[in-house]
Amino acid sequence: MRVIPGSHITEYQEHLKVLTAQYEDPDARPLGFSGPRVPSLALESNPGDVVFFSESLWHAAFGCHNRRIFTLIYYEEPKTLEQAEWLREYQTKTTAMFHPHESFLKSSRPRIRCMVEPYVELGLA
Repeated sequence: MRVIPGSHITEYQEHLKVLTAQYEDPDARPLGFSGPRVPSLALESNPGDVVFFSESLWHAAFGCHNRRIFTLIYYEEPKTLEQAEWLREYQTKTTAMFHPHESFLKSSRPRIRCMVEPYVELGLA
C-alpha cells in the first residue's frame, strides 16, 4: 500500500482531486503517468498485518486484484447540531462510511441495533 504524505490536509486534497479519474478508469493518466508512479511512500506489510491510518489520507494499492480488506471507522456520537451536520456533509463525500449494512439495521440483537440507531436518527442510514 502507498500513501501520499500530507494528503489528509483538506487544502492539499483539492490539488489531488484530479487523481480520482482513476477510480472509474484504472488506465487513466491524469498527471501523465500511472498510479504507481504518483510520488508516495510505501507502507510495507505482510498478510495478516493491521495498518491504522486516517481514512482521509490518500492511499492506494496497485497490482493486487484479489485482496481482502476490512475497514472499521469510529467517530464520537455527535452531541451538537454542528457535529451532526458535519457528519451529514461528510457522508455525501464517501460511499464507504456511514452506511450501515442492512443486516445491522434489521438485526434481532439489541446491542447491534443500538450501535447503528444514531445513524438512522441522523438520517445517515
